[in-house]
Amino acid sequence: LYLHADNQVLLLGEFKDGIEDESILNHFQYKSREDFWEKTGTSPAHLPSMHAPESTSSPRVCVACGVAAGELHILGCPVEQCPWCEAQLSHCNCRFDKLGVSVIEDEEQLDRFELVLERKGRIPFVVGQNPSYPTAGDDPGPGELKKK
Repeated sequence: LYLHADNQVLLLGEFKDGIEDESILNHFQYKSREDFWEKTGTSPAHLPSMHAPESTSSPRVCVACGVAAGELHILGCPVEQCPWCEAQLSHCNCRFDKLGVSVIEDEEQLDRFELVLERKGRIPFVVGQNPSYPTAGDDPGPGELKKK
């Protein structure tokens, strides 16, 4: 049995052993391990897909470094935006330009860049920075762009 939420996956254990953690049982509205088996059956084939109740209070997090909205990314996170050019900080050349080097070779240069970055002002994480992909059916099929 696995439980997943936001950016984490947790192995609960083998189905045959049931769910022992009372907080997880309570979250999915089961009174006990026996209640779980009674409602789901005794084999994984009968297990329904269970979804956690929607919660508006849980913070959305960066899919790469796990910080919540409004917090600064962990340095090196590929989702962080560059405060100079607004591209991905880990892919633009601003870090080299600001240090006057063509390659960052040691911790001292990295520390120096972090100071320069802090002085400029880092861009905190917002949910819209997370990478996304088109929903099935949203992308044009072959030849559809030519028709328009």
